[in-house]
Amino acid sequence: MKFTIISTLLLGLTHLTFGQDVIHTISDEVCVCLTKEVNKGNTDMTAILTKCMENGLGDHSKKLEKKYGKNSLEEKGNIIGMDIAKVLAKECGAFIDMVIANEQNKDKNASELVRQAESAKEQGNYDEAIVYYGQAIALDPDDPEEILNDRGITYYTLGQYYRAISDFYRAMEIEPENQVYYYNIAYALYNLEDYSESIKYLDLTLDRKSNYCKAYNLKGLIYDSQGNNDSSLVYFQKAYACDNSDKVKAYNIGYSYYQLYQYDSALMWLKKSESMGYEDEDLYNYIGNSYYGKEDYETALPYHQKHLAYDSGNFIAYYNMGTCYYWMGQYDLAIEHLEKAYKKQPNDSDITNYLALCYKKKNHPSEALAFASLSIENESARADYYDLRAEILVSQGDYDKAILDYATSIRLYPSDCSVYQLMGETYTKLKELDKAKAAFNTYSELECE
Repeated sequence: MKFTIISTLLLGLTHLTFGQDVIHTISDEVCVCLTKEVNKGNTDMTAILTKCMENGLGDHSKKLEKKYGKNSLEEKGNIIGMDIAKVLAKECGAFIDMVIANEQNKDKNASELVRQAESAKEQGNYDEAIVYYGQAIALDPDDPEEILNDRGITYYTLGQYYRAISDFYRAMEIEPENQVYYYNIAYALYNLEDYSESIKYLDLTLDRKSNYCKAYNLKGLIYDSQGNNDSSLVYFQKAYACDNSDKVKAYNIGYSYYQLYQYDSALMWLKKSESMGYEDEDLYNYIGNSYYGKEDYETALPYHQKHLAYDSGNFIAYYNMGTCYYWMGQYDLAIEHLEKAYKKQPNDSDITNYLALCYKKKNHPSEALAFASLSIENESARADYYDLRAEILVSQGDYDKAILDYATSIRLYPSDCSVYQLMGETYTKLKELDKAKAAFNTYSELECE
């Protein structure tokens, strides 16, 4: 009963209705008691109210039973507490001051806990920050959406996406028109690879704020993750149209064009992001590869060098530089860079394939054959790897093994008519003319140019 009446005093301060004289009498006595306690410097609102209410109710229990019925304090504590609270809220300055001070102190304490949480996050103590946020939410249970969002972001940082979503969802329920909470849910779902649900919440985000640029960008990332480059480009363009000062959004457009093999457009946007101050190893990699796609190997090289400057242990940069040198006919430089890539990534079949090509060009058949064989060991379903090894074997006069490789190539890629011609030439060297004729006939039937 005590808890019920005290709680009711704090909550029911709206429509004033004057009860019986006993209510006014108790209210007057409680107010006098409250005033004395406040003047003594007592700031514990719950303790003061408990003390003053117990005295007032105890002194007038019989009158209360007459007005409210027998056992009224046990059975009608809410009603009695509400009636007293209404009178105190209108007539007792000490009570009003206490309520205001209590709310201000609660807000102050919650703010201090949030400050401590932010400080803990800055120091990387995310678990500690979560504890502080929880304490702040407990102090401010009626208006916690911003704190819930902050705690959700902390959970997200720790990779605890489901807990993050729970906090974002609670914040969303409290403030359902705030697009930030919907977006944060979508981002957590994106990291869980639940793309359909993520897009659903992004649509809800944009329903609330149609120019929320980050939502368009995240949609682009989702479609990119699904390999839908056309759709990702559309949404990256919308994100940039929404905020054309963002260099990352310009980069994303360039990246999408690169994925679509539209190298001129890719270069325009990638270099635009560079001119806006964007610096990233992937940026230089894609610019270099776009020039490579345009067969402008000399221009590609400096960008791959910039890529390498970010990470000297990056085998991709060495590989890209090596392939540029290969197509420029600088085979020694190509081998130098490809060997560095090979040392860092010995099981990459593209690296070993280019090394085989380089050594073949330099007329080093033993090295060429060794790397061609490694390529096949690492990736046995590539027809072109068998073609290259067969050519090397032919150059060494090992025609029978070459025929076996050509046969495997045809099995993997039967519509490659050039292989039939090479096989026919190899059978001719073996003087197996019927087989040579059959291979040449197939070449003709496929209408190879």
